[in-house]
Amino acid sequence: MDEKEKVKYIVAFTYGDGYIGKHGTECRFQANNIEQNMDYILWRKEILENITPVQLSPNIKREPQHSQQYKTCTRTHPIYTKIWSRLYICNKKVIDPHYLKLLDWETLAIWYMDDGSIRPNIRYYKDKTYYCTPTPNIATCCFSYGDNLLIKQAIKERLGIEFNISKHAFGKNLEQQYILNLASSSLATFFDAVIKPCSISSGTSKA
Repeated sequence: MDEKEKVKYIVAFTYGDGYIGKHGTECRFQANNIEQNMDYILWRKEILENITPVQLSPNIKREPQHSQQYKTCTRTHPIYTKIWSRLYICNKKVIDPHYLKLLDWETLAIWYMDDGSIRPNIRYYKDKTYYCTPTPNIATCCFSYGDNLLIKQAIKERLGIEFNISKHAFGKNLEQQYILNLASSSLATFFDAVIKPCSISSGTSKA
């Protein structure tokens, strides 16, 4: 695996459920995922082991009704430090336009497996009827409107499919959050290019 491919995967995993943080003088990658997604966890672990050894361990389960989570943690490495310096500003995750050039169908599938879901999209009409369609979305809530716009534009330019930016909830500091909803005109392409061939088994449960 060459350097460019390593960066591509690290960025994709970080834009999803993962995060990069300082540990001593360098940085490392970490992520927490539920046990039901173990096949995806192991697949990601195998990729990251091209860079450093990776530790996988169960988190302490404090609530019996919650799913068991597992923590993925790499060792520190300069490549993580380099990527951290571009993806974080004041410890907040941001979108780096340069790294968006690495976007392809596989990295979009990773993003969808980490933060994607199906939500009902309801349209109301003047005659008080409504139409409901299941809509794939990506929870890009941690990113600003400007960052969501960069993501939307990059997906359109590189993959030819359309997402719409929708208001979601309000964050801890009462800032507006946003998600990306797939446009209905792109549903067939998204299903064929992302869900069917790219998602491993735990990800297809989001179809």
